[in-house]
Amino acid sequence: MRHRPYPDADEMAVARRLPVTSLEVTAWDCLTTMRCLDALVVADAALRAGASLDELVERARRRQGRRGSTRARTILEHADAGAESPRETYLRLVLLRAGLPAPQTQVPARTGRGTYWGDLGWPRWRLLVEYDGRDKYRATDGTDLWREKLRRDALADAGWRTVHVTKEDRPSDIVRRVVTHIPVDARVALTVRRELMGW
Repeated sequence: MRHRPYPDADEMAVARRLPVTSLEVTAWDCLTTMRCLDALVVADAALRAGASLDELVERARRRQGRRGSTRARTILEHADAGAESPRETYLRLVLLRAGLPAPQTQVPARTGRGTYWGDLGWPRWRLLVEYDGRDKYRATDGTDLWREKLRRDALADAGWRTVHVTKEDRPSDIVRRVVTHIPVDARVALTVRRELMGW
């Protein structure tokens, strides 16, 4: 993006000997111009890379009323440094858009075989939601499948329920499968989050 006027010195950084805007400025530019999912992916990745959430929130406060600032503030409210991939961010956004309580990222699940980490989940309900990509099962000798079987058995034995999601799953199917594991009293309040729809 071309900046006019040129960014201040404190908003600049150097990457591979080239002048660039800082991580926070670059993230802000993306938050104010990109579609919701893309912007949330950038926000998650920027926070994970060390961007200051406080600085981004302050930038949002100073730019209130400017184009894209309302959308950027909403995205920042839902950004999470715990997302380890764009697909995990997508999965979280599907759940948030459905009105589910915000899931925790990188959930530790203690079992008799040790602690496993779930992509997303709600520890209070002992519920994990995991995005499974094909790379997870690449080993040709079956070791990956065997490790995953042991992991699933250990989680089940420890009372954890897990919903596994792939890129072939439709958002409505993901939500339906997750909701069946959420207590009825928590389901009653589910409403679509309008601020996360359509942009």
